Amino acid sequence: EVVEAESRLEDLMLIGIRTRGVPLAEQLAADIFQLEGKRVPIGTLDITLYRDDLSLVAPKPVVRESHFPEPIEGRTLVLCDDVLYTGRTVRAALDAGANFLDTADAYADGKNEQLLARALADGYRAKAVVASKFGNVRTPDGKPAANGRPEYVIEACNRSLARLGIDVIDLYYQHRVDAAVPIEETVGAMKRLVEQGKVRALGLS
Repeated sequence: EVVEAESRLEDLMLIGIRTRGVPLAEQLAADIFQLEGKRVPIGTLDITLYRDDLSLVAPKPVVRESHFPEPIEGRTLVLCDDVLYTGRTVRAALDAGANFLDTADAYADGKNEQLLARALADGYRAKAVVASKFGNVRTPDGKPAANGRPEYVIEACNRSLARLGIDVIDLYYQHRVDAAVPIEETVGAMKRLVEQGKVRALGLS
């Protein structure tokens, strides 16, 4: 998802929020190098004094050094923090007025949708417009591919609904057009999802 969104990887810097966001940033950098053959610099940021649970951390919280290996001006910064896995950060964004959550079954092999499921529980679903995508797949040898077969569209949607823990997806995109399948067949299957009440609106990414 990061590589897809950032066309100039040389402008990218990963910032690991101490403590466990640091190994996440390191893992993400390793994955980017494996995919693109480019090394992305990694910085660290200590936000201890800004935590909303500061009083629960310790009687005397320890502030550690923040470090940026290169100047950050003009760069695209990606913050990495394990608290995202609890959904707390997403809920904070919804509470602050954000309302559009965009994901895909290809993002972290479905784990991104599972993350949003945690955030959307306890009444938060009503605050969000949820978008997801299908069709961006990989071949057994790891090469990028597309799948627009009608039966796959239905299966992919059902799996996304289950991972997201919701009854309907507000906006469902075709992530990659499958040149081997007529677009009318793919969109026809998407239309059936709307008729079945599983999807509200359709899109092409």
